[in-house]
Amino acid sequence: MSGFDDMLNSFEKEVNRTKPKKKRRRLNETSSQNPPLLPGAPQEPLLGGPSSDDVPAFHPPQSPSSPAKATATPDPKVNFLVIGMQKAGTSWIYKMLENHPCIALSKEKEVHYWDMHFKKDDSWYESQFPDDTEGKVVGEVTPDYLSMWMEKVGKIHSYNPKMKLIVIARDEVDRAWSAFLMWCRIEGKDVSAMSEDEVFESLTNEYYQSRSDFAGGLHNYLQKFPREQIFVADFKDVVGRPQELMNDVFHFLGVPNLTIQEEKLSKNYQITTDRKAVLENVRNAAPEGLKDKLAPRLKAFYKPMVKANKAALKSFRES
Repeated sequence: MSGFDDMLNSFEKEVNRTKPKKKRRRLNETSSQNPPLLPGAPQEPLLGGPSSDDVPAFHPPQSPSSPAKATATPDPKVNFLVIGMQKAGTSWIYKMLENHPCIALSKEKEVHYWDMHFKKDDSWYESQFPDDTEGKVVGEVTPDYLSMWMEKVGKIHSYNPKMKLIVIARDEVDRAWSAFLMWCRIEGKDVSAMSEDEVFESLTNEYYQSRSDFAGGLHNYLQKFPREQIFVADFKDVVGRPQELMNDVFHFLGVPNLTIQEEKLSKNYQITTDRKAVLENVRNAAPEGLKDKLAPRLKAFYKPMVKANKAALKSFRES
């Protein structure tokens, strides 16, 4: 076992011994004092379903010694997925991929086949993509896929064991804050009418935790897919080196590099679903300074996850 694995395993034991100061609600519970979960939140536990008495475990990423066998769909149409993270530039990367003549994307950005529409069949799934995909790599962008539990990850593997996966990691507090503001815009909530404790409780419920759990999500996928089929990027690359990042993505997907216009690279894209108009027209900004006031509490709360996520990102960068 490597020093990296020793460190993470030791850390995981330490986290699992820690008890929270108060019970946290399960994913499918709501409270009159807190906003409901974001639209599309799963109504089932993630990573085996941590109880309300335990801090969720953050598992080290590791490749399976022998990936699980699967009966693949004959000639699967879809061969890559951008699986997350939510609020980490997935709308941006959808727009960048859309520029490439050798890439065919789903008609809508988020298909949600594997997490929400899984009771439909593969023919429905493949109908969400253009008919003519000859000579192209075909994929979709649904950021909630990173947070799916193991059974659904296994269904992706059964559909296409050679599926390529793309993940963008982002600072846990910044990601949760961005997701919270998105929810407020969608629901027309006035953040200024909420107390600091209400905002903090929302930002630390299980839904926001699961969407920030980069290491835990990777752990599930690495039980089914080898590392070489997973591309991991940092949100900082979206901001600081977008063209270089896209060149890396194109290389990973096996298509030629494409120089993208600077104005497209630097544009801040919002989600491309039927809620787009709401997001563009409703701007309930948080009171100035609220994020800074909550930052120490949020950083302390997410500290175990931050440590695990950084170790996972470093592991991928060095492998």
